[in-house]
Amino acid sequence: MKIEKIGIIAGGGALPEKLANACKNDGKEVFIIALEDQSTSRKMEDYPCEWIKMGQVKYGIDILRREGIEHLVFAGPVRRPSLRELKLDSWAMSKVIKLGLRWLGDDSILSALVKTLEEEGFHIHGPEKLLANSLCKAGPYGKHLPTEVQWEDIKHGIKIARGIGKLDIGQSVVVQQGIVLGVEGIDGTDALIRRCGPLQRSGKGAILAKTCKPQQERRIDLPTIGLRTVSALVKNGFSGVVIEANKTLVLDEEALTALANESGLFVYGIEQ
Repeated sequence: MKIEKIGIIAGGGALPEKLANACKNDGKEVFIIALEDQSTSRKMEDYPCEWIKMGQVKYGIDILRREGIEHLVFAGPVRRPSLRELKLDSWAMSKVIKLGLRWLGDDSILSALVKTLEEEGFHIHGPEKLLANSLCKAGPYGKHLPTEVQWEDIKHGIKIARGIGKLDIGQSVVVQQGIVLGVEGIDGTDALIRRCGPLQRSGKGAILAKTCKPQQERRIDLPTIGLRTVSALVKNGFSGVVIEANKTLVLDEEALTALANESGLFVYGIEQ
C-alpha cells in the first residue's frame, strides 16, 4: 500500500520529530496533530501542525478529514490523564458508552481507540513501518555484555516485567542482585530509573528490563528506548538494560551505542 500523506498523532519525546523527518525524506507529506500538555518538541511546527486537547477526538478527526488524511501513526509517550482532566467531547463519550469501556488500563483504552478510528475509515500504522531498521535486533548494542550472574537477574526481571505487563501496569522493572527495586507505573520508564537509582546496593549496578505487554496494541504503544533512556541509566549508575528483539523501537542507535561503549553499560536485545 503506497502512502503519500501521513498524519502523525504526536505525544512526548523525540519519536514524533524523528518520524516526521523520516517521512519527509521518504517523500511523504506530513501533517501533525500535537497533543497539548503531552507533546514536548516545538520543532514539530516546522511541519503543518495543529494542537488539540486529548479529549477533542471529533475535532481531531475533522482536521484529519479536512487534510485528506487516511493513514495515521501514533508517536511518543502520552501521560495518562484522569477522566476529569481528559474532558472527552460528546462524540467521544458516546463511543465510550457504545463500547461499554470502563476507565481501566491503557491497553483497553488504546484498543478501543484503534477500533474506533478504523471504523471511521482510517488506517493505523506502527512507527516501525515508517522508520527503517528501527526494531530492536537480537544481541548486544556495543561491546559490553552482562555477566553470568547478571543473566540470572535478567531472567528474573523479564519474568516480573511480563507479569506486570499482563496486568497492564507497566512495561519495565529494575532488578539488582535478585531483588526487584521497582516496577514501572503511570510515571513511565525514566521516572522508574530515577526512583531506583538511590535504592541500589553496593556492587554492580541495577538492570532495567523492558518488555512488550502480551496484550499490547503495538501500533500505538510499542516499547521504545533511545539516547535519553540510556543517558538516564548511565547517570543513575545502572549496569545495563535488556529489551525485546523485534518488539522494541530503538532510536538514535549510533549515539546510543557510542554512549553505552563509553560508559561501560550493556544494551542487549533478547529473543523470546
